[in-house]
Amino acid sequence: MSTKDGRFSEHTVADARKEAGVMARTVSAPIEHWIRVGRAIESAPAFDDRRIKSALRGDCSPDVFGGTERAIYAVEHEQRMKTASECELEFYKSLSASSVPPGSIVNIAGNSKGWPVRLEFG
Repeated sequence: MSTKDGRFSEHTVADARKEAGVMARTVSAPIEHWIRVGRAIESAPAFDDRRIKSALRGDCSPDVFGGTERAIYAVEHEQRMKTASECELEFYKSLSASSVPPGSIVNIAGNSKGWPVRLEFG
C-alpha cells in the first residue's frame, strides 16, 4: 500500500525496521499492523477513551485501569511528558523572572489539586 505522506518519528521507524527485519517484511508492514491493532483496541466495547483522557488531565487516578487501558495511558502519558505545553512554558518563564529562590516549594494558584511544586530553575 502506498501513501502520499507517511511521516513517522525516527523512533517509530527504527522500531519498525527492527520488526521488519525479524519478520522479513517491509518497514511499512509493522506500522500498518500497529495501526490495525490500535483501531481494534479503540473500537472494543470495553475500551473507554474518556477515562484515559480524564486520567491524563489529572481528574482521576490511572491506578483503576486494567491492563489495556493502563498500557494505553502509559504510552499517552509518556508522549505528553516529552514536550511542555504552551501554558507550562509561559508559567515557567514567569517564574524565572520572579524572586522565588530555586528549590523552593510553592503552591500554584489555579492548581486544582493543591499539589506543591518544587521549583528547580536557576
